[in-house]
Amino acid sequence: MTLSRLEQETIINFNAAEDKAILYTRDPAVMRTVDPLVIKFPETFRCIGEADIDKTYEMPKSAVSYRKLCAVR
Repeated sequence: MTLSRLEQETIINFNAAEDKAILYTRDPAVMRTVDPLVIKFPETFRCIGEADIDKTYEMPKSAVSYRKLCAVR
């Protein structure tokens, strides 16, 4: 099944009480990025759910990062 670009969403969920983050995605590009991490670092990144069009991963919150955007002039 091919999803539209609008349907290819990614959601990252975590809270202050737990040290794990859950990443849900329907974006094949995100899956291609995270799947090798699951293989290379199985103690850190785990695929905990998979269907035809989506995957759900579990990882430490520390694997989620924020970056400052620099304005291009």
